Amino acid sequence: MQKHILMCKPTYFDVRYKLSTNSWMNPDNKPDIQLAQWQWNELYRACLEEVVLVDVVPPQPNLLDMTFVANAGLPHKDTFILSNYFHPERRQESQHNAEFLRKMYGNRQLWFLAENALFEGEGDAVWLNEHQLIIAYGVRTNLEGVKAIARILETYDPKIEVVPLPMRPNDKFYHLDTCLVYLSHAKTFLIYDYPFFPEAIEKLKHLGRVVTVDKEAAEKFICNSVVMNEKTIFMPWANERTKDLLNSFGYTKIRTFDMSEFMKSGGAVKCLILEMQPPI
Repeated sequence: MQKHILMCKPTYFDVRYKLSTNSWMNPDNKPDIQLAQWQWNELYRACLEEVVLVDVVPPQPNLLDMTFVANAGLPHKDTFILSNYFHPERRQESQHNAEFLRKMYGNRQLWFLAENALFEGEGDAVWLNEHQLIIAYGVRTNLEGVKAIARILETYDPKIEVVPLPMRPNDKFYHLDTCLVYLSHAKTFLIYDYPFFPEAIEKLKHLGRVVTVDKEAAEKFICNSVVMNEKTIFMPWANERTKDLLNSFGYTKIRTFDMSEFMKSGGAVKCLILEMQPPI
């Protein structure tokens, strides 16, 4: 199966405000927009080189974070559940994403969540396989959002298990994809453990092997990576120790991408990519 992803050009990307859940963002430390566009283009070209189908969501003026398209929602077969963002600054993105999805994939049923159900898409949700989904809550996504996703998915397939993972309130690792990447072919979670409550880590251990990274690696967004296929991983950073570890799991092609400008807004490789199907 050809991997299918969404991306959104950083045409209007910038850091002009602060968010209470994201201490990376500082209007006094603005990204170099030209460099950010170059970094995005490098990632985009690399996806095409891996024979990935890439659809590009049109960016919108004044929606500075829309390039972080992983947060747009959760796809499942012919369904797409649109995010209900925690911060007002991002809420308008959902309507633009819905318009794009209707135009590109007219057969997909779109779901909008109730006002009290907060959910930020693949930023907080990771498919382990077609019947298991983990969703982190406690920072931007809330428990009502997790329950709403579970109810919607159950109407399509009662075999789907949604596993809630409680996260500590913090302003650095505000999404699951900032502190966890699932290595599907090795059934292994690469995580930074600080943002998780102990019960969440215990749940992960029942679902697969758990390997932890240190704070330095986590703050270089090592977990904000994308498994492209059974051998290839796209990462913002990896040292030789990490590469050796991933090689031992069968991932022999580790491609790293400079994400310096996006990190000034608290994002990296995974934040820029929404995966349209569960792991192959």
